[in-house]
Amino acid sequence: MASVPAPLGLVYVPNKLIALNDATATANNIRASESLLRLGIATELWQAIMFIFVALALYHLFKAVNRAHALTMMILMLVSIPIFLLSVVNEIGALLLVSGADFLSVFDPGQLNALAYIFMRLHSRTILVAYIVGSLWSFRSESLSCDQVLFRAFWATCFFLHPLVICRAVWPFCFYQVTDL
Repeated sequence: MASVPAPLGLVYVPNKLIALNDATATANNIRASESLLRLGIATELWQAIMFIFVALALYHLFKAVNRAHALTMMILMLVSIPIFLLSVVNEIGALLLVSGADFLSVFDPGQLNALAYIFMRLHSRTILVAYIVGSLWSFRSESLSCDQVLFRAFWATCFFLHPLVICRAVWPFCFYQVTDL
C-alpha cells in the first residue's frame, strides 16, 4: 500500500518533466504540467506517511522475535523518512520558481528556469540518499525472519533489491552535469 503510488511520483513524473541538461525545457514542462507535479508531490507525501505505518507494523510483527533487533530496524526505517520529505521541498521550490509570482520579478527568466532545474535535480539526488539510508533497515530485518534458509534468502533479496530498483529509476538524473545551464 505504501509503495503503490511510488512509480508515479518517483519515475513517471520526473521522466515527463525533467529535460536533461535543458533548464528552459524543464521549466516549460513544469509550467505546462503543474498538476502532474502536484500529483507527484502528493504521491510522495502519501508514500512517506504510509512508510511510517509500515515501520510500526514491522516492529510489532518482529518484536516477539527479538525486541532490540526490531527496534533497530524500525529506527533505521524511520531515519530515511525526513530525508525523503526534504526531497519534496525541492519539488515545491521548483513549482514556486516557475509560478510567475510577483516577488520573483527581480530574477531573469533564465535564472528562474535554471533554479527550477536545479531544484528538480536536487529532488532526484535527495531521493537517492533517502533510499540508500533507507535500505540499511533491510539488513537488520533479514536477521529477524525465519530460520529457514530459503525464506531468509527470499526475505533478504526482496528487501535488498527494493531500494535498488527505486534507485535505478532515479539514478539517471543524478550524474548529469549541471554546468550546461
